[in-house]
Amino acid sequence: MSEIKIEFINETNNSRYNGSVDSNDIVREIVEQLLKESEFSNLNGNAALKTEQGQVFDSSKRFYELNVRDGSKLYLCRDNSSPNNSFSKRIEPLVPPTDISSPQQFHQLGIFVMDGSGSMEELTNGNIKKKDAVNMAIRDVLTRFKVSRKKNNFSFSVVSFDFTASVQTNTTPLKNINENGNYDPIINHGGGTYIHSGLEEAKKIAEAFLSNPTSGVPHSVIILLLSDGECHQPDITRGVANSIKRMEKMSICTTFLSHAGDKNTAAEELMKEIASDPIIGFKRTYDPETLRNFFESSISRASGVKIN
Repeated sequence: MSEIKIEFINETNNSRYNGSVDSNDIVREIVEQLLKESEFSNLNGNAALKTEQGQVFDSSKRFYELNVRDGSKLYLCRDNSSPNNSFSKRIEPLVPPTDISSPQQFHQLGIFVMDGSGSMEELTNGNIKKKDAVNMAIRDVLTRFKVSRKKNNFSFSVVSFDFTASVQTNTTPLKNINENGNYDPIINHGGGTYIHSGLEEAKKIAEAFLSNPTSGVPHSVIILLLSDGECHQPDITRGVANSIKRMEKMSICTTFLSHAGDKNTAAEELMKEIASDPIIGFKRTYDPETLRNFFESSISRASGVKIN
């Protein structure tokens, strides 16, 4: 496991802690431990957490949601000034908490299949570009699942498409995935809406996953398809979707990313038709929050477990 270097500084009395941890999951616990020490106790509730690049994070946020990357440094400071070269203090003992994730009971692959057509540059509710709503929603879903006790049961892949499809993220165990990555569906795209191209790529990924199980637990695949417009070749798309739905251990959930006043009923009806269950497996979404909630509920329902 990669080592993460950390540094905490009290600029009031020039106290500093230098150390390293094996996982960004325990940074929060280390911060809480340090704040109990005399040199750092007066910072509690008033501290700012900053990276060596100078980005400042609100201390009221949960620490495990921060952009803690392998090899980075973190600074605990009273203000936004740069940390100075003060003396170091090692605080013992520094005991990582026990990993509370449960053993693998099943292995589900979630494949995000995202529309990368030019219309994803348009605005949706909240004055947010559709492509940004997708990016935010995927990152939030991965973050939430990654801190779950059930994380060992999931892997993810990300596919984007216009008239062709590209794999943004190959099948990756959740514990190894970059929840802070860039999942903008427009990257390398921007053409028309050919949903079948994305589904065809997802089918290949799903078949490879199911044909090469990594353990003896049950394997399954859920395809999470998003589009915001009318498919240029709907009949081909229907054919590909039907071939997937006929396969054992595969299901498709779909969402039509819309905005207030959008009356594209043909596009919406096609997305309902593609879904394995047009009632609970489809939803019209309008912003990052409704999109994230749909992704989370679809994955949880397909896996049969509550994410916590």
